[in-house]
Amino acid sequence: MDGEAGHNVRVFPSFRQRRSRSWPDYWRRRFAPGLAVDLGLYLCSTIFAGVTALAATLPPHAEWGRLAVVGYALATLAVLGQLAAGHRAPTLTGTAARAVLTVAAWAATTLLPLVTEAAQRAGGQAGRAQEEVLVVEHGGQRLLDTGSPYLTRAAIAALPPDERLFGYLPYQPGMALFGLPRAIAGTAWYTDARVWFALVTAVTIGLGARLLLRSSALDRAALASSAGSTASLTSANRHAGTANPNGSPPAALVRAVQAATVLPICALTLAVGGDDLPVLGLCLLALCLAARRRFGASGVTVGLAGALKLFAWPVALVLFVLAVAARQGDRAGTGRPGNRPPEDDPDVAGRVRQRAPAPLIFAAGAFGLPVLALVPAFLVNRSAAVENVVKFPLGKGLVSSPAASPFPGHLITTSVPDGRVIAAALLVLAGVAIAIWLVRRPPRDAADAAGVCAIGLLAATLLMPATRFGYLLYPIAYAVWIPVLRVQRRRRDLTDAERGGGGVDGYQNRAQAGDVLAAGLRQYAGRPDVCVLGLVRGGVPVAARVAGALRAPLDALVVRKLGVPLMPELAFGALGPGGVRVLNDEVAGGLDEGTIEDVTRHEANELARREALYRGGRAPLRLGGRTVIIVDDGLATGATAQAAVATVRSQGAARVVLAAPVGSKQAVEWLRTTADEVVCPLVPEVFGAVGQFFASFEQVTDETVTALLAQQVAPA
Repeated sequence: MDGEAGHNVRVFPSFRQRRSRSWPDYWRRRFAPGLAVDLGLYLCSTIFAGVTALAATLPPHAEWGRLAVVGYALATLAVLGQLAAGHRAPTLTGTAARAVLTVAAWAATTLLPLVTEAAQRAGGQAGRAQEEVLVVEHGGQRLLDTGSPYLTRAAIAALPPDERLFGYLPYQPGMALFGLPRAIAGTAWYTDARVWFALVTAVTIGLGARLLLRSSALDRAALASSAGSTASLTSANRHAGTANPNGSPPAALVRAVQAATVLPICALTLAVGGDDLPVLGLCLLALCLAARRRFGASGVTVGLAGALKLFAWPVALVLFVLAVAARQGDRAGTGRPGNRPPEDDPDVAGRVRQRAPAPLIFAAGAFGLPVLALVPAFLVNRSAAVENVVKFPLGKGLVSSPAASPFPGHLITTSVPDGRVIAAALLVLAGVAIAIWLVRRPPRDAADAAGVCAIGLLAATLLMPATRFGYLLYPIAYAVWIPVLRVQRRRRDLTDAERGGGGVDGYQNRAQAGDVLAAGLRQYAGRPDVCVLGLVRGGVPVAARVAGALRAPLDALVVRKLGVPLMPELAFGALGPGGVRVLNDEVAGGLDEGTIEDVTRHEANELARREALYRGGRAPLRLGGRTVIIVDDGLATGATAQAAVATVRSQGAARVVLAAPVGSKQAVEWLRTTADEVVCPLVPEVFGAVGQFFASFEQVTDETVTALLAQQVAPA
């Protein structure tokens, strides 16, 4: 189509709009937001590893820095390549690619240094492991020889002074199991306790991630079914087992896995010592299981962690409170504290029907396993178990713990008279405060539980008399895992929004988003002058739900995006029926007129083809004097919607209402100057792409559009 055949609406943004479109906004629109954070993560980690290599006084730390700096630098270069590719190569910039890079970075910055140091240590090179590795391996040898991993106080006193620290095993008995490979198979790189720490860490975090991916697919299928959309349900079932229709994991899950793997505090800790990482991995898996209300499995998992180290016990207590609250909700017929359970959730509804005593099942594993692990040690030698498990952690052993990072608890203990008593009192007060918090406001879901664990373990790390910087990995990981654990909360919020009960932070699919929009447009229900137009193609499934709820006729509005050649995702304008063309001067100004007309002509032909295809010979709805509700699945730049508004006005619409489930702030503000009303429930501060706000955002086919129009051309 020649550009002069119709009429143009040229877009000249106001000064305020230009100012708001600063380079950070452009960056967020042009690239996936997660890539910028990835770049910062890997770049800062490269610097940290380099400084560690040059300045660390402990040999295993310095060796880790020399090896890890290369892995982090390569990861940084890889992210720069992803940013350079931008939208031109979505397979290289999506969450799947970011997940692959995370695994590769973990291998390069954690596993490679770990195996290298383990091999050097097996070859006789000293200073290639922290004390805890030797302590665990000695405990494994004693467990194999005597049936208990602990030595008595007298036996420890008989050791040379410089070896007494290695005589203690200040962990729960289960930790000695990681020392059994060396006790059984002898000295080799693969019998190093860190290798087995890494294996358990990888398995537990991998299982947790897989569980959350699976739960996202179940939620999507259930909500598609409850929305009544056969097409959505079929698509959801087709993609079961994935978080997104293309198989990519959610961005929040990628970030969560990064926090437990490639973050330097985790990578360094696992490579040189590592005993905290399997505990963390088991606790995270327990939280993931609790997110699906599988409290029995969650209790066993956190119980295994508690059989390794005391740091898991607070997590077990918090999850027990969650299990109690969930049980109370079940008894009230709500399924969770204060909320009705979705009957279509197999994990929730099945447990409600069975009336399983979740707290008892959870407690059996969470508290029974750690106690069961202690029983043999106490039966074999009670005094040895008390010396290691009780006296040494309280500072009553023959030697002091080497954990001496300058946090408040340690500083008070070492520099204030009766400092140990004061630090202990502060620690108890913090525990009491958190206990009161749990009683007054019990966690509603696993995300809330993770938040309590993060705060509690941060307080413990800061106030304990003997502590390490490495212990911060617990609160950091729990805090970063909160968004991805909020599975149940997100579903509840979306259900409330369907009833018109509040705002949302995302949608499961287009059909459910249409129900949310219909709740905000209820004042137009049943009016004979109202009609609904769905922007092809993604807006039609949303519009179909709106039209059905409002009992209004539905039609399709074909508007074609005018994309920059070689960068089709970057729009310089949009084209509507009747020759209406909207141009964005900020982008179109860099193109010559010939290019603009060539693209316009091509899209005009495609527009005509689609109009004929979708209507099947039916005449379009007459818009003169009517209230027209234009519906799209999202507003990114707003150019397509602007063309739609101009098209509808040119056909005599008396009032134009623009409705979309999500939109960028710039697009919504701009469209409010042209449409009579804009309904957009979700306008996030940071907007990357429309699809990021949907759990299921599969491509809408021509066949789907044609079928929906055939069903709902006239009001019901």
